[in-house]
Formats: sequence, structure tokens, C-alpha cells
Amino acid sequence: MDNSINQQNREKSAKITTSRSYTGSKITFRVDLAKYSDGSFRNIEIVEHPGAVLIIPITSNGKIVFVKQYRTVIDKILIELPAGTLEKLEEPLDCAKRELEEETGFKTNNIIKLSGFYPAPGFCTEYIHIFIAKDLKPGKLHPDEDEGIDPIELSLEEACDMINKNIIVDAKTIVSIFKYMKWLNKI
Repeated sequence: MDNSINQQNREKSAKITTSRSYTGSKITFRVDLAKYSDGSFRNIEIVEHPGAVLIIPITSNGKIVFVKQYRTVIDKILIELPAGTLEKLEEPLDCAKRELEEETGFKTNNIIKLSGFYPAPGFCTEYIHIFIAKDLKPGKLHPDEDEGIDPIELSLEEACDMINKNIIVDAKTIVSIFKYMKWLNKI
């Protein structure tokens, strides 16, 4: 029997119960009791997340707009692509337009869906939708109250150099830059 089929059979489970221990404004913690095909039981700890968007804003001179922002959780300022969490019942495209203006001060109607990915599927349901924004027009920078954001423009080459030098260390930004490079046929 094929090893991948054996692995799939081992991993197939049936959810027996679900209990939620915390429900916040953006995330919920839950524990599912699952019964596996081999008869064993296991608790699976899960962070429920509504999903998010990430935008790759491209200026008229071909630079990419990043944001520098302080991240309380790790007590550091990071350089990231603009991103944000989906509001309840919000469509990803609408969220991308909103977050683009909130975090960069730009707006556009020229947004292309590039791709998406699960950043931590071992414990979190979050899916990040990646968009490319072109034909940027001045809007109004208005970050959330708890965000101190400074937009900065970098060339693709500068961004890749900063990734290689471990200056840009945000995973969603790194994944999205490489997906963008593939879209441009640079890798």
C-alpha cells in the first residue's frame, strides 16, 4: 500500500465533541475530541480565526509599499506588507481595499487576487488571501487605534535583500513576496 494512503488513513478522524474555552473579538479557542481510524482518541487544540487579507501595493514607479509597525506580542517593530483581519461577513476584496487605505493611505479599484495560504494549519483555521494592488491613488491613512504604522516603499530587490538578511522576518510577507515573484516570473 502507498505510504501517502497509509498516512491519510492514520490522520482521518471523526470529531466527537467540540468545546470552546474563549471567544474574543477576533479569535476563538476550541478543543475538539477526535476519534482516529486506529481507534485512538486525541484532543485537538484549535484557534478559530475569521481569515485575513494581505495586499502587495505597487506604486507607479514599481516599488512595493510596506508598513513598519510595532508588534506588542513580540515587542518589536516589523516591516510587513499591509494586512488585516476580515470583519464578520466581509468579502476578502472589500477587506483588501479597506486595509490598503487604512494602512498605506492609498486606494485603488485595480486589485488582483494572487493567491492565498494557511499560515499555521496545525492549530489555526486562518486563511490569508493575497492581493496585488496597482494604480494607487492618494487616500487617507487611518490605522486602527492600536496600530502605529509608517508606510515605506521598497523595490522588490531591496525587499528580497532584507528577507535574506533577516530584517524582514514576518512569514506572511515572505510567503507573499515569493508568490509575487513567481507571478512576475522572476523565480
